[in-house]
Amino acid sequence: MRGERGQVVVALAVWLLVLLVFLALILDIGRAQLQRLQVGSACEAAALAGASTALCVREVDAFGTVYSERVVLDPVRARDEGLKVLGDNLAMLWGVEVLESGVECDQDALTVRVWVRVRIPARVLGVLGDQWRWLEVCQEATAKALPR
Repeated sequence: MRGERGQVVVALAVWLLVLLVFLALILDIGRAQLQRLQVGSACEAAALAGASTALCVREVDAFGTVYSERVVLDPVRARDEGLKVLGDNLAMLWGVEVLESGVECDQDALTVRVWVRVRIPARVLGVLGDQWRWLEVCQEATAKALPR
């Protein structure tokens, strides 16, 4: 009976260690998911910013009657605004490393497409090996320019 004393303490210590590791993994994955959502929101904001640069051109006759209305999307201006907003939003995310990003404008469809590929640091998962040290995330968003 005396040789079995203290076994509960050892088992409890092992289970507490296992519990702490799982808790750390859950927090790590949860933080990575949150940052993935924030990267997606940054893409959406950038696409909307690029599409909002579109101009509505109205042609009016001498009596003030509008006889033609069209939306014009300047691809250079839309691209610059989209990249600016994307950069500003991604700069606020701690530890996120941008690998690739881009803004594409389709003048015929009046759409702005923003895409980004980032690396998100994984603190606890990095213990499992170098391939788990970073989680790679790709996000994309498209916005359509509409007349105002």
